[in-house]
Amino acid sequence: MDNPIFRRLPDSLQMSAQTLLEQCGVNNVAWSRADTLAVLESIGAMKVAVLGGDVYQFSNGRLSLTFDNWYCERQQGESPEEFASRSLSFGRDYVARYAVPENPSPWFALVFTV
Repeated sequence: MDNPIFRRLPDSLQMSAQTLLEQCGVNNVAWSRADTLAVLESIGAMKVAVLGGDVYQFSNGRLSLTFDNWYCERQQGESPEEFASRSLSFGRDYVARYAVPENPSPWFALVFTV
């Protein structure tokens, strides 16, 4: 994936990412819940905000969009560092708490600021 933030992630997280372009027509990647939480932890030191994310599920050996998602907008007067911290916290909470019986093993695609 040609994303400067993706390239700064540990190799193990780059390797565990599932490419969505061929499967879903989206130029992004998705990770399992555990790996998504590790990605969010890794980018914390980079001071990068997560604008939001989409939830996917495996169906017939392929990832498909569930249409569940979240977003986080920068608040008026909020510094970029404050926004990065708040958006990471928001994303971690969403990913950790996401529970849908029909999707017991969700995958998450993240949208970063650049």
